[in-house]
Amino acid sequence: MSGDASSAQRRTNEPEPSGRHRRKARRWVKAGVAVAVGLASLVGIVYVRALLTLDSSTFSRALIWVDADTDDFRRFPARRINAPADPYVYEKESGYPFGTP
Repeated sequence: MSGDASSAQRRTNEPEPSGRHRRKARRWVKAGVAVAVGLASLVGIVYVRALLTLDSSTFSRALIWVDADTDDFRRFPARRINAPADPYVYEKESGYPFGTP
């Protein structure tokens, strides 16, 4: 029984990590946080630049507005397109509305 007690005592008396190991672990945590903050800052800078150059950059419009839709004329007032004097009128063909308009 005394052998069991000494092995249990050894397990509870294991040495704690040295200061060097703790400093190394802290260094990795600091490096990870620094990388995360750096990436977040870079993404923020790109988005701010995109917001400031919406009227002059296709990349900025694609980044901020993502996809085209029917409200684009409201988003881009600097790119106004006037209606033609003689608009095109689609003729209904057979199978409309499921076929060709």
